Amino acid sequence: MNPSNIDQTAPEPDLNERSKYEMSLAEFPLAFLSKRVPSDTKVLVYEDEIVGKGGKKVKRHWEIMPHPTLGSPTASTSSTLFELFQLWSEQQFASRDIHFGSIYELIQRKGLKEDDGETYKRIRDDLDRLVGIVIKATNAFWDNKLKAYVSMTFHLFESYKTYSADADHPEQRTLPLAHITVSPTLWQSVSSNAIIALQNVPREAFHRYTPTEQRLALYLAKMLHKKPEHRRNADTLTSQIPITAKLYKKRKQILSRACDGLIAKKFPYLSSYRYEGNRRGSGENIIFTRKMKQVQRPSSTKEDRSDDEAKLDLLVSDILEVTGDPHSRNFYTLVAKKVREQTVYRAIAATRQAHLQGDIKTSRGRYFTAIIKQLAAEDGVEL
Repeated sequence: MNPSNIDQTAPEPDLNERSKYEMSLAEFPLAFLSKRVPSDTKVLVYEDEIVGKGGKKVKRHWEIMPHPTLGSPTASTSSTLFELFQLWSEQQFASRDIHFGSIYELIQRKGLKEDDGETYKRIRDDLDRLVGIVIKATNAFWDNKLKAYVSMTFHLFESYKTYSADADHPEQRTLPLAHITVSPTLWQSVSSNAIIALQNVPREAFHRYTPTEQRLALYLAKMLHKKPEHRRNADTLTSQIPITAKLYKKRKQILSRACDGLIAKKFPYLSSYRYEGNRRGSGENIIFTRKMKQVQRPSSTKEDRSDDEAKLDLLVSDILEVTGDPHSRNFYTLVAKKVREQTVYRAIAATRQAHLQGDIKTSRGRYFTAIIKQLAAEDGVEL
């Protein structure tokens, strides 16, 4: 059951090449976010002009060619991609394989309450789209080594695999070994990919944003990461997200609603926004503002220790709930102290799934112990 034993036919690119391309997926549209996609729109296209190296104007072209049968990526595909990147980050980008365990685990991580056939199909379709779409990019990336803009056509992912113990019912008896393999192009750009680095925003909070809020959040996290203000042509930005309403007035309304939603939900990269006329031409700009606060709290106060103890107790309680094994409380407490919270909850999800599907032949406690030791070892933690 060790993912490292799974055959990987694709050779690993040189690790030194990982940051060759400055490719920021946060800047380009990846999916149709609205349920109503214009009937005459099959390929998602975005074009703009930026001031490049040496002050020269550079025209960029970005085109998403859809999956041959499933069509273009959707809002669900976009949030699944985000979750895959969070998993990859948790796994420290150790290889081109992102291990997500099972479809069930992705459903749980995305906070989806529905656990039925339709939900499983939607996540599988997301994965199929992510493997099947083709991106054609002109002048979208900068090669820092060659000091030149790069144009290319590429995939984000090469393949994904799931494992089933029951060929007749693959959705019911999956093994927690599933992974998706990143393309060499995406691997090369991982260190500078802003969609990965959404810091200070818990995954759970991100999945409570609307689809438009999610895409705007990723964009602003890149643009306001180190500065208090960002200015962008409002009409161009609606194309970047993308917001596909025909009239600019409607697109602006949707953009403003997304800004209001992020502020109301205390998104840390946006404090306020305003519109103003474009001084150099027609249209208007939107100006985003972030209050740059750095608040340091003592790390050893009684309040901090109380919070840590409460989190530890909650994690142990969650383990006990799924294992039903109070005699192993001391071991579970050790697990909660030494192993990352995300890893513990992966083991909890795998144990719960195996129990519901009748796959556990010994006890839930032993099953959980075997899973957590395996996952902890992958994180470099010995139990």
